[in-house]
Amino acid sequence: FCLLDTIAELRLLQMREAQDSKTSKILKAEKMNEALQVQVMEAETSARLSRRFLANVSHELRTPLNSVINFNSLLMDAGLQQAHQEYVSSALTSAQALLGVINQVLDFSKLDATDPVGIRLEMQPFYFSSLLEDVEDIIASRVTERDVDFKVSCPLKAPCLVGDSFRIRQCLINLTDNAIKFANPKGGEVCVSVQLEPDEDQGFIKVSIAVWDNGPGIPEEKQNLLFKPFSQIESSYSRQHQGTGLGLAITKRILEAMNGTISCISKEGHGTNFAAEFILSVCDKDDALEEPMYSSTPLDGNVVLCMNPSLASDMIKKSCLFFGLSLKDQTVNHDKVQEFVANFIRTPRIEVMILDYESFLQVRQASPAISTLKLLVVGKLSQQAGAIARGEIDCSGFVALPVKTSVLYTRIQSRLTATRVPSDSPVDGPISDPGSLILKPDTHDPIPEVPDPKATSSVPQSLKTEHSPHQRGGPTPASEGAAEPATGLPTPIRVLVVEDQPVNQKVVIAMLTKVLGKKRVSFQTAEDGVQGAEMATKDRSFDLILMDCQMPFMDGLECTRKIREWEAQRPDEKPYYIMAMTAHAAPDDLQDCLKAGMDDFCSKPLIMAVLKESLARFEKTMTISSEPPGGQGPSHLVLQS
Repeated sequence: FCLLDTIAELRLLQMREAQDSKTSKILKAEKMNEALQVQVMEAETSARLSRRFLANVSHELRTPLNSVINFNSLLMDAGLQQAHQEYVSSALTSAQALLGVINQVLDFSKLDATDPVGIRLEMQPFYFSSLLEDVEDIIASRVTERDVDFKVSCPLKAPCLVGDSFRIRQCLINLTDNAIKFANPKGGEVCVSVQLEPDEDQGFIKVSIAVWDNGPGIPEEKQNLLFKPFSQIESSYSRQHQGTGLGLAITKRILEAMNGTISCISKEGHGTNFAAEFILSVCDKDDALEEPMYSSTPLDGNVVLCMNPSLASDMIKKSCLFFGLSLKDQTVNHDKVQEFVANFIRTPRIEVMILDYESFLQVRQASPAISTLKLLVVGKLSQQAGAIARGEIDCSGFVALPVKTSVLYTRIQSRLTATRVPSDSPVDGPISDPGSLILKPDTHDPIPEVPDPKATSSVPQSLKTEHSPHQRGGPTPASEGAAEPATGLPTPIRVLVVEDQPVNQKVVIAMLTKVLGKKRVSFQTAEDGVQGAEMATKDRSFDLILMDCQMPFMDGLECTRKIREWEAQRPDEKPYYIMAMTAHAAPDDLQDCLKAGMDDFCSKPLIMAVLKESLARFEKTMTISSEPPGGQGPSHLVLQS
């Protein structure tokens, strides 16, 4: 029995030790779990702080850039001397380059792979050909600067698709900008090719994009660096090309979010080709956008193409055939172009002749009878500005490179419907003013006088115009002599600028004055949200409110809410049109502005074209009797990033 007791005690001891060991492991696991939870919370907090820090840095950088870019843009149209214009142009280019770096860093922070909602795809209907034209608009200055022969190839007859056109455009801009940067300095060529392969059974379209350049190529051992953040093929101090090394990394993450792929085929000395593939769905007929005119309305006429062989001339040739035109391709060298044109001067069947700018200059000097032809001149943006300023040709007769299909279509259509000068008309001497062919350009408006917002809290003296005593939207008696302009907007448009930075107040006043005209707009300024809400709710003395978001004492979101609460107590009165103008440019910032009750959104630095679009949307609301205040936003907000 003693032996059995001993064995039992030993067994009980072993069981206690096992239990203690198990309990110890459980406690250790719980402590590890607690430590992991703390680390996860710290990581999430750090990520949130990091994103907020980047957003704040972006805001602080964009705010001064807003004034730098826009004041320089206004100076470019002020009739400066050539040397001064070059200085301003250089400053503007540098500021835009800095803005591009800020945008890429901010984009990369939002596309962090650890953030499950880093990439939000907004599905909207669009035509791929129209999207490519947006890309051509954006990279046009880069094409001119680098003197690159640029071509876009895309099916002109294609269905309306559904996808995130903003993100796809962002990928295309990154790829094309990269190709333009690395194309050969002399004789550089870049080709963007898009193929759409339909799957009628599934209702999908397979999109294949290829962006090729004839640059030096990428060594095979360095191709693994292409899609890594902050990595560059040339990383030494002697590298020739600047950049953050984020463009391709951002593009890859966007495509992965769309379940797409991207790859690179390159051989040293033989150029580089980036290929991307992804799937898009076909838009329902009821939701499809209106088809571009060039793909739905053919043209009828005869066109002669007189250009040197290039990617651009090849694109023009294919487009003309697609339009339904009868095309005669007489590509000749510059030394024979005068002889060629002389043979066609008195040929009635020729309706439109398309020449490159160099050929046009030669022919214009030697063949005065060129005015009997309907010409289209193809050239660089810089050549277009000079030709129009010198009165050599009007805007409707010039097609800027890179050639956009819609612009080419409208230019040819305009020339086909114009009246041709009779071939037997007497012409004496060289042409300095070729009659109906050349239209004198409009003179540039001088830069508007920018009042000091600090000078007075009311309307600036240089822009002061008598306010109408009637509330917005109310009838104006004929006896008062208030005449409505052709646009349907009131005169003057009463604007409240709620902005804490005096220099940005000046920027907004100058830009609106340039767009609307000094006699058609009056301003008052508020330095913070408290003052803005007080001025807006005092009485009905404004038509439009431009609202900054980050301000002391009360931000723009809270100020907008106060105004909307005040308006809710006056349902019979038309609400204010409130437009956000903020250096916070993330999609979440856009949604915050709309939720607060704003009607429109423009990110800083303000862009003249975007501001004009926003003012056009504001104009439409002026003709509507009554709408619910804010919250919905316009049908197509433009978010600059």
